Amino acid sequence: MNSAPVCTKPVPGEFRITVGVDEEMTKLVLVIASLREDCSLVTLVSEDTYLATHRDVLVEEDEWGGLDAVIIETDICVPLWNHQLSFPVGKLAEKLNGLLQPRPDLDSLPDGPRHGIALSGPEDSRWKWKELELERMNRLSADCYCALCGISD
Repeated sequence: MNSAPVCTKPVPGEFRITVGVDEEMTKLVLVIASLREDCSLVTLVSEDTYLATHRDVLVEEDEWGGLDAVIIETDICVPLWNHQLSFPVGKLAEKLNGLLQPRPDLDSLPDGPRHGIALSGPEDSRWKWKELELERMNRLSADCYCALCGISD
């Protein structure tokens, strides 16, 4: 008998860990929508709150059930297969449900402003970090993207 646990279907508002092939591909994400029975739309989450840009939203630990505050990187949103997501590790507070969509209206969130300062361009020290985050999430989501678009190898 296989004793491996079976993951539940992701629900919008849940925080989950990506199941990658290596540690670099293991990321905290927020499920923002169910796309099909087998895949979900997620946005990247980071504990590096000091790197927040104008599209990153600060979420305090009591607003998601974690040990530390995090930022929701609303500009990095990708589809993932549900089997690429762990069990829930947190739940977004209802008052922040406005984040459960691609490119949310950050000014409508309560207790604002919750976002960082805009990137000033490639010379901004956070630029490279954003590029690496996006590159990793694109690699992790490539198979699901292709399947959703009907593209095969």
